[in-house]
Amino acid sequence: LQLATNALIFGLWSWLYRPVFDYLAIIFSREDFRTNQLVLVGVLLLIASQIKKGTIRPRFDAQPHLRWPMLILAMGGSVLYLLVERFLDINTISATLFGLTTYGLLGLWVSPKQWRLGLPTALLLIGTLPFGEHMQTFVGYPMRIVTAAIVRDGLAGAGISSMGIDTILVLENGVSQVDSPCSGVKSLWTGMLFLIAATWIERRPLNRRWLLTAVSFAVLLFVANVARVFILDIVGQVAGWWLAAEMLHVPLGVLGFVGSCGFVVALLRRQPEQQDRDITQNLVEHGKDNQTPKWLSPVMTLSIIGMALVYTPRPQSGLSGAVPAWRFPAELSTEPMPLRPDEIEWLTRDGAVTAERLRFE
Repeated sequence: LQLATNALIFGLWSWLYRPVFDYLAIIFSREDFRTNQLVLVGVLLLIASQIKKGTIRPRFDAQPHLRWPMLILAMGGSVLYLLVERFLDINTISATLFGLTTYGLLGLWVSPKQWRLGLPTALLLIGTLPFGEHMQTFVGYPMRIVTAAIVRDGLAGAGISSMGIDTILVLENGVSQVDSPCSGVKSLWTGMLFLIAATWIERRPLNRRWLLTAVSFAVLLFVANVARVFILDIVGQVAGWWLAAEMLHVPLGVLGFVGSCGFVVALLRRQPEQQDRDITQNLVEHGKDNQTPKWLSPVMTLSIIGMALVYTPRPQSGLSGAVPAWRFPAELSTEPMPLRPDEIEWLTRDGAVTAERLRFE
């Protein structure tokens, strides 16, 4: 009977987060997110290898334990998810909350020690979401500008003052032969996933010292990227060895990333391992954190049903808005072009209010 009750709780939980599954199906099935899919496969393989060595065995045939931190994370995060869906409608935030709250819910059936040790696992899975693309949009361009400014000032200090920021950006674009210049954002995203994985494997706690290590790692990755751009500018722009600069682009990036990862692993190994016995574990042994009240399951069930019933997504206006009147020069001839059905579906799915396509001559 308890197993059926627990299955009902998780079934209702899936019902509450049903819109997130549609978003995840897009992320982990379409070719546009191939990098995220490859990272997910790697994370799943790592989890499978670690589960064989570990002792994570949730008891879904038992009653849930009353553990307030996990319960607050599960229920409080779900309320925040409802607010995000209603007022923001940002899929990545909703999916992140789904991962965190689900792991909080899982903590009611595993020991606090196992839950704490498995927290990097949840963070790894959440990290496979397209954070890199969002970071590239919001912080990629400022990072490129800062990198170019640092390299320009460094070259000016070395007596090379004729190179501007635009030259450095164009040079990097030409050498790398990609549509957008490398800003180091992808290295930051991949590096954070590496740091979380190394933390899990090395059994290091997530504390203030770990946070300081993460900040140091991010700074080191940025410095490595600046050094890469500086070397490429010296070899390509100053010395004129364009072929050599093109050949050095990828190896320099790999060397900088590998060196930074080796440094952060050394920092992690200087930190103490996760202790098997702590205050939380002592509370469990004395029964203070191992309560299984009979009211917890029905209250959770009713709470999830209530949240699922009040779920209200942000209203989508589709393409019902009036198209703004664009004013073009008289010598520019424009002709309206109808939108294709797949374009209308894509635009309405992403919440566009107006859309118009024109042919210019």
